[in-house]
Parts: sequence; structure tokens; C-alpha cells
Amino acid sequence: FMTMVTQNALDMIEQSKESMARMALDNFIAGKIDAGNGVVHLLTEYNAETGLSLTATTVKDPANFPAFIKWAYARIATLTNLMTERSLEYQIQVTGNELVRHTPFDRQKVYLYNWLLNNIDARVLADTYNYKFLQFSDVEAVNYWQAIDTPDQISITPSVLQADGTVAAGTAVSQANVLGVIFDDEAVGITVQDEFSGITPMNVRGQYWNQYYSYVIRYFNDFTEKGIVLLLD
Repeated sequence: FMTMVTQNALDMIEQSKESMARMALDNFIAGKIDAGNGVVHLLTEYNAETGLSLTATTVKDPANFPAFIKWAYARIATLTNLMTERSLEYQIQVTGNELVRHTPFDRQKVYLYNWLLNNIDARVLADTYNYKFLQFSDVEAVNYWQAIDTPDQISITPSVLQADGTVAAGTAVSQANVLGVIFDDEAVGITVQDEFSGITPMNVRGQYWNQYYSYVIRYFNDFTEKGIVLLLD
């Protein structure tokens, strides 16, 4: 029984760390959208390039989806290539202190909505002879961005880097059809500090003791590092 109680406590601690990491990622995505920086509207670009008028619903039709995904893969691959170039693109700048950044492939993190990856596997790769086609490197699948009942959506008022170098609350962002985010590994993260556990002296009469767990979790967003948000709109 004691083992079960201890494991449950450890599981809750890990869940709190995961929740903080999810919040850090959501704030970064919302901050990019609020700033209008590095946001790629995949469906709008696809329609403009092909002359089609697909919506977020009709693009999922079996007649439309494979062609769109192949195009989207090429677009995402191009974006990851552009992130390796030293430029002012895809990061928020501070007026008068512009930073030129680049993110090599081994420093890029790609988080994609799991629905997208599952449908690529089932509906596109099954008809593609070269299995390496449509495979992304260093990808983490995300089952939901913020809430499990609205998996492709975020709703948050982000803290965002301002042009004067200060950090302030942006406007409320409510965004559906979030397909993914690509970012430098120094752009988003969490730190856990002062983590320890301790046991009180045994209560002889009651024959029990208390065990305490303590830790501090902090998250960071560095909007001066490169990041791209992928939307299906």
C-alpha cells in the first residue's frame, strides 16, 4: 500500500511538470500568433498556390488530403531549411537591438499535432513507395495542445516580448487548427529547482510519519530565438 501511495505522489509530481511544459509551449505559440511573427497559414498558402478553395474541413476529404500533405511536407521542410540561415526572420526583435539568429537542424524541435501524424501514417504513407518520404526528424507528437476535449485549440492571454524589450501581457488568443510548432531548443523550456523530499520523525503513538515533496518549477520563453507556428487555416 505504501508503495502505491508513494508512486501516486511521484506520478502527480511528474504530471505537474508536464502541465508546466505544456503551458510554456502554449504561451510561446500564442505569443507568436499575438505578435504576428513566424505564423504560417498552410491552407491559405496551399489554396493560393493551387487555385483551390479548400477549407479546414474539405482539405481532409480523401480526394484532397494526400496532395495537401505532400505539399505541406515540402513547405515545412523548406521552413526548417530557412531556420538554419542567419537572418532576422522568425524571431521577435527588440527595436535598436536587432538579433541575427540561426538554428541548425540538430537544435530544432518539431512538435506536431498527433492527429496529423496518425493520418499521414494511415492515409498517405500507405500509398507511398518510399517509406522515408513524409518522415520528419526529431518530432514529438502532441495529443492535445491545451485541453484534451479541444485538442487542436489554444485559448490563452500570453506574456510576450515587446519591441521595447519589456515583457507584457498580449491580447487574448483563441486559435483552432494548430498543426504544429518548430522552434530553437533554447526558445522554450522549464527548469526544476530545489527539488527534495523529507520524512518527519515517526509518531510513535500513531505509528506513522509524514513525507513531504518540495520543488519549484519555472518556465521560459525566449522570443528572440527562432520559432514558427503552423496553422491549418
